[in-house]
Amino acid sequence: MIETPLENEKIMARFACDELLPLMETIRTLTDLIEKNVSKSDWPLPDYNDMLFKSF
Repeated sequence: MIETPLENEKIMARFACDELLPLMETIRTLTDLIEKNVSKSDWPLPDYNDMLFKSF
């Protein structure tokens, strides 16, 4: 069976929803936990407050 582009997009969307989104949520949870436990001076990346409210 030949897949149409729309069928392929549905397959990719389902994969993203079922496989990637849960991984992204896990990464976000772990990153938030690490960020809370590392001092701001040692954290090499801007936090959300910095990204939203400070100009670089």
